[in-house]
Amino acid sequence: MRILYTFILLFFISVKSFSQESNHRGSAKVVYGEVLSVSGPTVFTANFDIRFKGQKGLGAHAGFGLLGSGGAGSIFLIPIGVNYIAGKAPHYFEGGLGATILTIASKSYGGETAAVLVPSAGYRYQTLVNGLSFRVFISPWVVFSGGIGVIFAGGLSLGYKF
Repeated sequence: MRILYTFILLFFISVKSFSQESNHRGSAKVVYGEVLSVSGPTVFTANFDIRFKGQKGLGAHAGFGLLGSGGAGSIFLIPIGVNYIAGKAPHYFEGGLGATILTIASKSYGGETAAVLVPSAGYRYQTLVNGLSFRVFISPWVVFSGGIGVIFAGGLSLGYKF
């Protein structure tokens, strides 16, 4: 669990460091909520996305979320990753690679932490000026537990670009 908290702290320190450099003043930043369905239960995450330079190109994202599973307990999610957006404003293709860290809290399992690999591809609507941002994407979860398994997933995001 300490590794998880250390990783989160280092990510947010690096985002703060990027914002202090003068060549990143024009970089796009988006705060968005994301909803996806993974075999039934609804997952909601809140995320922050930043371009390293300019309005498109290479960027990173991080967030947090919660998957409630009724009386069985809950799963806390921390999605992190890098992505690349290409195209002409306001319509973009977005591809990325990330990981989702899951912390399971339940009476039967106690507290366990796991991670899954999450590649993604989709469409992003994002204006050049401050305003609405929308995404629709596919993002299968690649699980490495006793072999390789894939959980097919996708989602929708709605956010604000500033």
